[in-house]
Amino acid sequence: MTPEQRRQLDETITALSEEWNPEHEDLDEVAKKVLRKGLVPSIQSIVDVAMHSSDEKQRMIAARYVVDRNLGPLTSANPLTRAEDPLEALFRKSSSSPLKGS
Repeated sequence: MTPEQRRQLDETITALSEEWNPEHEDLDEVAKKVLRKGLVPSIQSIVDVAMHSSDEKQRMIAARYVVDRNLGPLTSANPLTRAEDPLEALFRKSSSSPLKGS
């Protein structure tokens, strides 16, 4: 997280803690607001690590996290494959078998 992102997050947390009124707002709602406001800087931080970390392992972990959260986890050892759709498998199986009675 860049210093500017950290500053923005700190300001957001401070503002939320100052505006929280325990008589009118549930603590869970305040927590949700803090998490929502911190989401963008957190994502930016992960992407920054994935792109600019000097540690190759950290870059790989961050990049994998971004991919997994957007495309889903890899389902096989081959990253170019995807999980087979059951309908596609059924169609392929039925279209490759000869028709009965021909």
